[in-house]
Amino acid sequence: TIQNYYTSFFQFLCYCRYLNLDYQKLAPEEINNLVVKLSLQNALSTSSSHSIINAIMYYYRSLLGLKAYQNQIIRPKKEKVLPK
Repeated sequence: TIQNYYTSFFQFLCYCRYLNLDYQKLAPEEINNLVVKLSLQNALSTSSSHSIINAIMYYYRSLLGLKAYQNQIIRPKKEKVLPK
C-alpha cells in the first residue's frame, strides 16, 4: 500500500508540475478535475483512479490537516463487467 500511495501521489505531483499548479493550494473541485483528466489521458482503470484519490486524500488529511477535503473528493463509479 505504501508503494502504491507513493507511485500514485508521484503521478499526481508530476501532472501538477506539468500544468504549473501548486498542489498544496488546490481546491477539492480542482483535484476532482485533475484526477479525471489524469485518468482519461493515461487510460487508467477505476482502481488506479481510486489509488490516486486515496494517496491525495492521505496527503491532504494527514499531512496538511485539511479534514474538509474528505467529503468533497468525488470517486469514480466501479466498472461493470459482464460475466464470461
